[in-house]
Amino acid sequence: MKAVATSAVLAPSGKQNGAGLLQLDGITVEFGATRALNNVSFNVSAGEVVGLMGANGAGKSTLAKVIVGEIPHGSYRGTVMCSGVPAAFADARDAHEAGVALVHQEGAVVPQLTIGENVMLTIEPSRFGVIDWKALYDRADAAMRRLGLDIDTRRPLAGQGGVALMEQVEIARAIASGSRVFVFDESTSALGADEIGLLLERMRELAAQGAGIIFISHRTDEILKVCDRVVILRDGRVALEAPRAQLDQAGIVRAMLGNALAEPQHVAHNERSDRGEAAVRLRGWNRARTPESPRDVGPIDIELAAGEIVAVYGPLGAGKTELVESLYGFMPELTSGSVELGGADFSPRNPRDSIAHGIAYVSAERQKDGLIPNLSVLENMMLGWHRGAPRKGSVVNHEKSKELCRSFIRDLAIRTQGPDQPISSLSGGNQQKVLLARALINEPRLVLLDEPTRGIDLGAKQDVYRLIRNVASRGTAVLYATMEEDEALELSDRILVLRDGKKVTLVNTRDTNRHELLALAGGTAIKTTVEQQ
Repeated sequence: MKAVATSAVLAPSGKQNGAGLLQLDGITVEFGATRALNNVSFNVSAGEVVGLMGANGAGKSTLAKVIVGEIPHGSYRGTVMCSGVPAAFADARDAHEAGVALVHQEGAVVPQLTIGENVMLTIEPSRFGVIDWKALYDRADAAMRRLGLDIDTRRPLAGQGGVALMEQVEIARAIASGSRVFVFDESTSALGADEIGLLLERMRELAAQGAGIIFISHRTDEILKVCDRVVILRDGRVALEAPRAQLDQAGIVRAMLGNALAEPQHVAHNERSDRGEAAVRLRGWNRARTPESPRDVGPIDIELAAGEIVAVYGPLGAGKTELVESLYGFMPELTSGSVELGGADFSPRNPRDSIAHGIAYVSAERQKDGLIPNLSVLENMMLGWHRGAPRKGSVVNHEKSKELCRSFIRDLAIRTQGPDQPISSLSGGNQQKVLLARALINEPRLVLLDEPTRGIDLGAKQDVYRLIRNVASRGTAVLYATMEEDEALELSDRILVLRDGKKVTLVNTRDTNRHELLALAGGTAIKTTVEQQ
C-alpha cells in the first residue's frame, strides 16, 4: 500500500463557507434514571473540523449515536438538522442516506472479504438484481484514491494492514456512500504515529473538499493539531465551546474534569535500585509471523521481578501485541524459546493453562475479545473468577459476588448504576475498567495488558494507573504494551522498546525521556547504555 506524501505539520484551514451541514439543538438522552445528555447544542459547517472531547461517560459516544441514527428519533429530545432540513433518523441507514457516517473506534469490517467488498459493504451497486462487480471495484478504487491510497482493492483485507487499513476502509465506505458529515469516534486510538498523521491529514483533506468533520478524541495534542473548533462535554452538558486558537492543553483538561481535576500522580515506582529475584524470565523467546502479523517477533530476553511494571513500547506493527499474546498461550505452535515462572519452567500452551498458572490478560480489542454485551457488569466481571465463584455451600453466593463487584466498581471509579446494569450501556472507558477488574480478580502473579488505556480519557487513565500500581505493590509482575510514550514513562519501572519485532533496548525508565523513546522506536537513535540483566 502506498500513501501520497503529506506534510508533517497540519494547519487548520481557517475557512468555513458558513453552510451548516449539521445542527444540534437541545439534545437530551436518558437511559432510565441516568441522563446521558442534557440540552446539548452545537453545529458543524462545511469545511470545518470540530473536536469533541470529554471524560468517559461525559456523553461523547451517546451524542455520536444520535447523530448517526444509532439512537433513533423519538428516543431523545431536541432536534437534528442536516443542511437545514430536520432529520428523523430511524436507524444508521437513514443517516447514511442523508450523508452522515460514523467511523468507528474499532473498524467495522469483514476480514474474509476483499478490500473493495468491504469499502462497498451494504452499498453494493447492482444490475438486474445482481451485484455489478466492475462498478463495485471502480467505486472502491475511486474512494481509496480520494484518501491518497494506491492499493489493489481486489485483494483480501486480512493481512493487508491491520487496524490502520480497517479505518481507511471505513472512511472510503463513507466517501463511496456520498457522506458529507464524518464522525470519527476515537479513530486514532489504535494507530501508530505515522498512521495518526495520515488520518489527521485525511480529515483536513475531506474538510477542504467541503465535508464537515466531528473528531471525538481524548488526545489533546491531536485535537489542537487538526481542529478548527472544540466542544467539550462534562456530565452530559457542553462545558466549553471555543475556537482552537483560544485553547491550550491545560484549559481543555480543566474543562473536561472540572472539580475532579487532579494532578497526575508521579510516584517513586521507577526509582527501584534492586529488583530482587525474577518472577518471570524469558530466554530467546520468539513468535513466528502469520498472514495477519507479517513479521517475526524476537528473540526477546528479559526478566521481571515480583512487583515490577515493565512497558513494551513501540509503534503500530512493532510486535507488542504478538509478544503479550504469545505469553498467554495464543498460537503456541508459533513460539519458541523458554519461559520461567516463579523459578519453574513454563510452556504457554493455551489460555486455560496460563490462567491456571496465575497469568491474567486483557486484550486491546475489548469489543471482539472481551465483552459479552448481553450480560451485566457483574456477570462480565465474574467471568474472570477462575478459583470457583464465591459460594455458600453448593450455591453461588450472589451477595458475595456483588460485594466483590462493588469493590472493583469503587476502586476503579467505574461509572455505572450498579452491578446489574447491562455492560453494553457503559461508555468504552468504563467497559475497559470492567475487563481490567475481571483480569485482576484472581490476584494473578503475572498480568499481561495490551494497550490498557486505549480509548480512555485523562482522568480514567489515572484510575487505571492507580489500580496497576496497587496490584504491583502486592507482588504481581506487570507486562503491558503501549504506543504512548507518556504512559510508558509515567507508569513503568523499565521500558522494553520494540521495532519491527526486534528488541531495540531495555532501559530504566528514569534514564530515558519521551524524545529518546520516539527516536528509538522510529530507528533514528541507538541507545548506547542498555540495562544489563
